[in-house]
Amino acid sequence: MTVLFDADSLVQQAVAHHLAGRLTEAEALYRTILQQQPQHPDANHNLGQLYRQRGQSQVAIPFLQKAVFAHPHVQQYWISLIAALAECGEWDALTKLLEQAQGMALPSEILATVAGLVSQVGGALNHAQRFTEALALLEKGVALAPDSDAVWKNYGVALQGAGQPQAAQAAYEKALALNPHCLDAVNNLGVLATGRRDWQAALHYFERALAIAPDHPAVWFNKATALKELQRFPEAETWVRRVLDVRPQDARALRLLGEILTELRQYSEAREWLEKALSQEPDNWETLQALANHYARQERWEEAEKWARKLQDKMPDNPDVLRPLGQILLKLGREPEGLEILEKVLALKPDDVETMQALADHYARQERWEEAEKWARKLQDKMPDN
Repeated sequence: MTVLFDADSLVQQAVAHHLAGRLTEAEALYRTILQQQPQHPDANHNLGQLYRQRGQSQVAIPFLQKAVFAHPHVQQYWISLIAALAECGEWDALTKLLEQAQGMALPSEILATVAGLVSQVGGALNHAQRFTEALALLEKGVALAPDSDAVWKNYGVALQGAGQPQAAQAAYEKALALNPHCLDAVNNLGVLATGRRDWQAALHYFERALAIAPDHPAVWFNKATALKELQRFPEAETWVRRVLDVRPQDARALRLLGEILTELRQYSEAREWLEKALSQEPDNWETLQALANHYARQERWEEAEKWARKLQDKMPDNPDVLRPLGQILLKLGREPEGLEILEKVLALKPDDVETMQALADHYARQERWEEAEKWARKLQDKMPDN
């Protein structure tokens, strides 16, 4: 008598062992099935999941791949395979899988699931600042799911992190076209505008973000920053104080409030907030710079130099650090030293219009008009319509 091989019955037995935690018995049965039917989708999938349970995701991948390609319309197979590839950091393999998925004519619910998983993985890579890997993955993601605002948003983050602001803006705008309430896309468009120093556009986006999520401290902070740069200091103060009401130890907000109060000439309180920011982050260069500016605004040049020197020690070749130090030294009457530093700034950043302006102003104050004109002309060449 011939005994028929009953794969379905064996799968049920294996699953019973699996659910009961008897992984050795379940593994043996799954392998028995696969010896007879190597492409059996449930056996491959479940064995792959068993290996993932054991922390052996690399071993699981070939079995999960067989399950997906045997039955690509089973949603759970995709979920398990993408998770295993992500657990192993197999970004090239995951990108290739998405290319293959494009040619499979998958139903919409499968595409939506895959897109959601890709968005999550891409978002995690972005969070880890692994933008190159995220970009390769999410490029395939937007091709696979062009109607997913989440994928477009995370694609924008990857582009932004990879130093492609124009492409990032296009991605965020695509996300918003699909979902006008995509908070991260709106906020990140504001962040891109700050990078261009287009503070009016930034404020527009941050206000739009707050219309979506009124109780979002990160957006309050961004709005306060834009208002400060637009010299709307009382409004900026109101918004940053809201941040500190809910995040009293937020070093960025502490620093921003100190900067705003410096602009409002409330110097005593400003110093207190800047010192609190420094106590939270003693090596933060932005806070050191804010303290140097705080004292420079009061024409307390020796104290301004002290903080500018601390900043120089941390970032000796940063032109944005060296420029204010050079200006402070000129105010102290130490012209050769100040000019040497400003020349170094221009060697590092030849198109630095702020340094050109500082040199023109310096020579004009001394009524050295020919030298003042020379720098003013260079500035004009860079900004002819300003």
